[in-house]
Amino acid sequence: MFLKQVLALVAASTLAAKLAKHLNHRHQVRRAHDEHRRQRDDVHRWEAEGGNLPQPPKRH
Repeated sequence: MFLKQVLALVAASTLAAKLAKHLNHRHQVRRAHDEHRRQRDDVHRWEAEGGNLPQPPKRH
């Protein structure tokens, strides 16, 4: 009887650890996608505002 309880506890702990790892991975992927979208929006806004305007050549 004691062995069954230990095995059940180990199994439950393993499942909980796998679930936590899976949820953490999903959170990291979502953050990466959000950061990529934010950077893309920043670039588009920067380009719409003129980006790097060409500088006139300097005279020596």
